[in-house]
Amino acid sequence: MQGSQYEEVDPHDLGEAAHFCRFAFAAYGYMLYIWSRPQMVGWCQLCCGRHCSCWFSPVRRYMQVMLSDRRKLPNLSELKVTNHMNREAIQQMTALPDRDVVFVRFQNEGASHSCLPYFIAIDEHSNSVEQHLALQQPDIQLCCEVVSVRGTLSLEDCVTDFLCEPVDLDEWIKEVDSSHAPRSFQDRVPEVKPATRDTKASGHSGILESAKAVLEDLQSTGILEGLLLKVQGSRVARDCRGWRLVVTGHSLGAGASVLIALYLRNFFPKVKCWAFAPPGGLADPHVAEAAQEFCTSVVLGKDWIPRLTVHSFERLRDEMIMAAVRCKQSKMRFFWGALFGKTWREEDLFHPEALVQGRANQMLQQYKSSSHAGNPRRNRYEQARDFVPPGRLMFLRPIKSAAKERRSNRQYKPVWITAQELKREGVLISPRMMADHMPDYLTAVLQHLAEKAGVEMHQGGNLNGDYTIDIPPSPAASPLRGKGKRRSNDMQEILSSSLATGRAFTGSDTNS
Repeated sequence: MQGSQYEEVDPHDLGEAAHFCRFAFAAYGYMLYIWSRPQMVGWCQLCCGRHCSCWFSPVRRYMQVMLSDRRKLPNLSELKVTNHMNREAIQQMTALPDRDVVFVRFQNEGASHSCLPYFIAIDEHSNSVEQHLALQQPDIQLCCEVVSVRGTLSLEDCVTDFLCEPVDLDEWIKEVDSSHAPRSFQDRVPEVKPATRDTKASGHSGILESAKAVLEDLQSTGILEGLLLKVQGSRVARDCRGWRLVVTGHSLGAGASVLIALYLRNFFPKVKCWAFAPPGGLADPHVAEAAQEFCTSVVLGKDWIPRLTVHSFERLRDEMIMAAVRCKQSKMRFFWGALFGKTWREEDLFHPEALVQGRANQMLQQYKSSSHAGNPRRNRYEQARDFVPPGRLMFLRPIKSAAKERRSNRQYKPVWITAQELKREGVLISPRMMADHMPDYLTAVLQHLAEKAGVEMHQGGNLNGDYTIDIPPSPAASPLRGKGKRRSNDMQEILSSSLATGRAFTGSDTNS
C-alpha cells in the first residue's frame, strides 16, 4: 500500500487517536510500563511515583491500607502490591489524578475468568490538538468517560485469541420494536451462540465471550451506569451525564472494546470506540462496515495482528509449502547458515520456477486434500474466512523502503484505507511485524505525528494531512541487541523472500 491515492487523515482524528492510545496502553498496567522504560528507570519511576516522591507512590497506598483501622478488614485487592503498582502505572501513562481513575478491575478478582482486566476513568482534559480545534468548533465535547480494556498478556489471552469459531451477533445489535419495552442496561447480556446459516451478523467467539464477561462486570459494579445515567442508589458521587463515552483497547482489548461499544450503543447512542491494532478476524464485513459510524481502528505499518484472518493464515500456509518445495538446500543447513550470518542468494536456495511449478502445485493440492479429509468442523469456520477488522481504518503507512528499515529512524504517514485492502495484502513476514504491534511503539508514533500536526496548526500551516515525521525506534519494541538482532533480521528477511517466491505460485487470492 505505497500508492498516493489514499485519503489523508484529518488532524483532529490524528490528535484524538494519539490521546486515547495512551489509555489503551495504560490498561496493560505496570508490566508493560516497566518494559517500555530503559533498564531500571521504569522501576524507579513506578516505585517512587510521580515527581520522584514516595508520597505519590504505590508504597504510600499500601502503607495506608496496612496502617488503617484494624477493626475494618481491608479488601483483598488492596493487600496486593501489584494492584497498587498497576494503578500507579495507569495514572502515570494517562497523566490523570488519582480521583479520575474511578475503577480498576484487576485480573480475575470477583469476575468471570473470561473477563479481561479494564479500568474506568474520567478524562476532563484533552491534548493540545483537540483543545485548539475546540476553540474553532465549540460543539466539540472534551470531557468524556473512558473504558479501557487490556489486550493479550497471558496464556489464557492467547487461547482466547485462537478461539475464532463464528458466533451469532444478531442479539447484540438487535433493535427493539416500538411495541416492546426499551432495553435496560441491567438486562441480561445475550448468550454466546454458534453462528448458523440464518445468522445475519457473526463474530469471533473468544473475543465475544470476553466482551460479554466485561459487560456483565460493568453491570454488577454499576459504576458506568452511575456515572453516565446517575441512577438512584449509585455508589458513584460524580455526575457525568451528557459526557462522551469512549471505549478503547489494544490487540485483544481492541476487539473486545468494539463488541462492547456495539452493545452499549443500545443505551449510549453516542459511544465512540478507538481500536488500536485490532484482530483482523473479528467480525463479518457487514458488522465491520456498520461499525464505521462509531469505531476507528488504527494499524501501524506491518503489524501482523490486524492482517491475521483465517483466509490470510491459510494463504501464508500455502506460501510456506510452495517455498519449501522450491528450496534445494536442506532445512537444517538453511537455518544454521542463517543463524550464523550466512547471506543466501535466491539462486542458491531455490530451484527455477519452471522446473518445480507443476510438482509444487500437485503437492499443495495433496496437502489440502489430506488436511480437509475427515474434518467435519471445517465447515463451521467458513464464515470466519470473510472476517475483517472493524470500522474505519487509519493506516500509519511507512514511507521508507524495506531496504532502509534497519536505519535508526522510520517515517510514517497516516492515511485512510479499507478493510478489504488490508485483507488483500495479507500477513507480511518482516522484522517489523511484531515490533509494529507493540503498544508502546504505536503510542510513540501517534504522539510524534500528533505533535507535529499540532505545531503546524498553531503556526497556521496548510493542514493537508501530510504529517510525515521520523520516529526513533523503540528499545522496548526491539529487545534483541547487537549481533543477535542482526541475525534475527537476516533470518526473517530470508523467510520473507521465500514466501514471496511461494506467493508467485499461490497468488494473492488463493482459496483453500
